[in-house]
Amino acid sequence: MRTAHYPQSRHVYDLCDELGLVCWVEYPNVNRLTFTDEYESIMRTQIREMLAQHRNHPCVAMWSIFNELYNGEEWMNAHAAEVNAMMSRTRDYIHSIDPSRPVVGVMGEAGRWLLNAIPDEYGLNVYPKWYSRLSMREMLDWLIVDTGRKTFAISEYGIGASVRHHGDPREKGSSREFHPEEFQAYMMHDNLLELQKEPRVWGMYVWAMFDFAADNRREGDRCGINDKGLVTYDHKTKKDAFYLYLANWTKTPVLHLVGSRMTETDRDSIYVMGFSNVGPVRLMVNGKDYGVREPDAACGVAWEDVPLSLGVNRVSLAAGGLTSEATWNRIRKETIK
Repeated sequence: MRTAHYPQSRHVYDLCDELGLVCWVEYPNVNRLTFTDEYESIMRTQIREMLAQHRNHPCVAMWSIFNELYNGEEWMNAHAAEVNAMMSRTRDYIHSIDPSRPVVGVMGEAGRWLLNAIPDEYGLNVYPKWYSRLSMREMLDWLIVDTGRKTFAISEYGIGASVRHHGDPREKGSSREFHPEEFQAYMMHDNLLELQKEPRVWGMYVWAMFDFAADNRREGDRCGINDKGLVTYDHKTKKDAFYLYLANWTKTPVLHLVGSRMTETDRDSIYVMGFSNVGPVRLMVNGKDYGVREPDAACGVAWEDVPLSLGVNRVSLAAGGLTSEATWNRIRKETIK
């Protein structure tokens, strides 16, 4: 677990110890630095306190010293030498206090090459098919060559999703207004499938577990929220993509139909997908059998171009003694004048 972008409450690390979760602790050098002796002195004091508070937690595997350390590439290029020097000193300072743990640093796509030699381990924040046009597979192949690192972590990946916005899972939302829940599930499945088979990636970190406050955001179904969580802001509603990870990363029996909250569509056919860790899945629509699919390596199943009747459509998945159902009402497309 990445506890970003600053040290968490001791209670979090107590729980990680108890649950057997491996995590890293992160110092909040985010976006940009101030190149003064006072800044570096305060940073060292806070790092020393961070290590003193958390170094005896067995869950803590590494210390992180920066995240997306640029405020635009122009700023980063102008200050690259100063940033490299300060972060090199910070890495060495942590090694002098705690030589038993590696130091990690994280960058995004922009500026990714400027600090890749500083930390012992490197992480990259990537958002395939959301902020980038590339898929996860295309991005991994490119980054492995571009960074010059033999291994790295995907320290953030995700898709914005609202439980109030719905559509065909393959229908890409807008990173601004339209954040369909089903597209998050579709893309997170694709991302996980590629990450699981990539031996050069030493860690993968979903961004994020819960929706959270972000005052400068104007997107999705309301302002001030980063809605890339697998669970809603109030921690009450699990989105479709949550069940992808529940199926893959726990022993809980899971069968989940993606789009169970969608009530209306104007599509005459639709891509039906689900997640199962209980064996082969059968799809029924309005009593008609559309066959059985074997879950793939990421517990995904899918049927392409399943026809929908006008009016009520009853959709059901069945596997391992479990069922997952939804009712989708197909309405007529509006006439364009």
